[in-house]
Order: sequence, then structure tokens, then C-alpha cells
Amino acid sequence: MDLDQDPARARIRVAPEKMMCTLVSVPEGNDISSIFELDPTTLRGGDSLVPRAVTKLLEELVYFVTAGVNSGQDVLEVLVNKPNRERQKLMREQNILKQIFKLLQAPFTDCGDGPMLRLEELGDQRHAPFRHICRLCYRVLRHSQQDYRKNQEYIAKQFGFMQKQIGYDVLAEDTITALLHNNRKLLEKHITAAEIDTFVSLVRKNREPRFLDYLSDLCVSMNKSIPVTQELICKAVLNAANADILIETKLVLSRFEFEGVNSSESPLENGEDEEEVWLFWRDANKETRSKSIRELAQDAKEGQKEDQDVLSYYRYQLNLFARMCLDRQYLAINEISGQLDVDLILRCMSDENLPFDLRASFCRLMLHMHVDRDPQEQVTPVKYARLWSEIPSEIAIDE
Repeated sequence: MDLDQDPARARIRVAPEKMMCTLVSVPEGNDISSIFELDPTTLRGGDSLVPRAVTKLLEELVYFVTAGVNSGQDVLEVLVNKPNRERQKLMREQNILKQIFKLLQAPFTDCGDGPMLRLEELGDQRHAPFRHICRLCYRVLRHSQQDYRKNQEYIAKQFGFMQKQIGYDVLAEDTITALLHNNRKLLEKHITAAEIDTFVSLVRKNREPRFLDYLSDLCVSMNKSIPVTQELICKAVLNAANADILIETKLVLSRFEFEGVNSSESPLENGEDEEEVWLFWRDANKETRSKSIRELAQDAKEGQKEDQDVLSYYRYQLNLFARMCLDRQYLAINEISGQLDVDLILRCMSDENLPFDLRASFCRLMLHMHVDRDPQEQVTPVKYARLWSEIPSEIAIDE
């Protein structure tokens, strides 16, 4: 309804203070002169089940809680190094986080005649708007809890619900991992064998390095191992039933011998044996593939996408192994060290043909699997630095 001058009195000249006005209905709202609007009782052509206004609001919430500026980048890729504590606090105190969880639950809630949408249907392109809204919700949750213990505890109350949405490409697992990162209390309370099995199944389903990284984060808190979760992850990842998700490492006697040269023939002209590090893995068709690690590195450097993916996955696998072995976890050390022995790791550490980040991963694995273990003991080095105040002004021979 708009406020307008009464048309019946429009031609009569009256003083401004005595001017009569009336309410006039207009077909379209959102006008500056509108006083109020009446909601229609029937579905209009332009309406949709999910207003696009919801998506815009969630995007603005991401920028609000991160104190960022919308410069056209992908809102899901927004990162923040220094969280705004006051804005994070407002998200909880003003019940915005509560509404976020209601929004995540609404499409999948059965009100008597079945839910409007099932989680299994989120992968359908028809439901892409719902999937995007869920992803935005989880991004809001992630930014709201970053380095803020009160919000972490508040969000953790919905841990059981969030677990149900793991694996449906709505960033639930990403948010859960960020929530548990460096939070030993929550890790020990909420991570059980069921959660680990869920993450392992995601590794098998997606074959993406980030899921290995999620498992790595669950092993530690503040750079200290969590033996309970370490043990659960070791039992799951190193289980023979899950061997297909791992890349196997072997030392092979020269490529010629590996390709089937007769044992009576010399693989090299000078008659010496040459050993190479080879990787073996299962592809999407569950067929065994193999390649030397040097060839993988060279082809990846030249831009071969498949080789880049395999090498990246392998690097994250090594990082996971290192975390599993952290602080002398012998359940992992005894199982993995048989395949990745000292000689093999030293070869890869010193091989300048391999990328530096992969060599660094081998170094990290060497430290936690072969160096920090029995019979080695930690030795406190001699303290050469001293304060002047600790040095006496005079020294006698008999002292």
C-alpha cells in the first residue's frame, strides 16, 4: 500500500495541514513510498521454493563474520587469518548459529508426509541450489568457531547431526575437522571407530588428498599425539580390507628386470644391479597401476594431470603415516616401517629429481618412524648460552 493524496480532493485547493490522504494499492512492492505489504495467498509465477535472497544473506554472513570485503571471489574460498572475536560472539548471542542449524535441518525434516528432500538426492543437479545453501551454512559455522572456544562448544552440541551430513559434498566433514583441530577435549569425546570408518570410506569414494589430511588432523592436538584416535586410525587405515586406498612403495631391481628380462641376462651393461623406488596403486577401475617415483615426478612437472594427482595423494599419505607414528606410536611404526625402511626413505630424501615438498614429507616420516623410537633416547643438549648475571665476578681455584 502506498500513501497518496485523495484523488477526489486533488483539485481542491486546501492548506497543506488540512490535506487529505488515502491508501492506494500498487501491483509491485519494494517502493520507498510503501507503508506495508500484504502477502499473497496464492503462489505467484516468480516465486521459488528457496528464495535466492537466502543465498545472498548467507554470503553476506560469511563476509560479516570474517570482516571481509566482497570483491567478487568465490565466497566458499574466503579465508581469515585473524578472526573477529566480537562478530563471532554476535553470531552466537543473536541466535544466528541456531538459525543456521535450523536451515540445515529444514529440507530433510519429515513433517508427517515425508521430507522435502533426502540427503542422497543432494548430488542431483536439480538440487544444486540446496547443496550450495548447505555449503554456505557450513562455511558460516566454520568461520564462527575459528579460534573461539565458546562457539566451538556451542557448535559441538550439534556434532551428531553434522555427522549425518558427512559425505554429501556440503562441507560437513571440512567443518567438523576444523572444529576438532587442536581441541583435544572434543576429539577424545566425539571421535570413535564409526567416525574414522566414515572418513576412510570417503577416501575410498573420492580419492582426494584432503580426506587423508582430515585423518591426519584427527591424530594430533597442538602438535601432540592423541593415542586414542591414533590407535583407531591405525586399525582402520592399516586394515587389510582398506589396502586399496593406499599407494604401495617398493624397491625394484632395475626397470629391465621388472619388465621380465631373464635372470641369466644382465640388466645393465656393467653387470651391476640398480634399484629404483616404484609406486603401486589402484585406479578408478580398480586396476593395479605402477610407475617409478622419478617418472611420476618428471611427468607431473611436465603437467601430466594424472601423475600430479597420484604424487599429491602419495605426499598426503606420507604425512598421514608420520602423524600416525608421532610420539612413538608402535602400532603404526611396526606396521609401516617394514615397507618404508630407512634405506628407501634416505634414497627419496636425497633424490634431487623429486619435488621438495615430497622430500620434506619423507624427512618427516623418517623422524617420527625411524629416529624417534627405541632404542634412541632424547638427549638434552649442553646449554652454552648463559646470562651475565649468572657469571660470578671472581673465580677462585678451589671453587
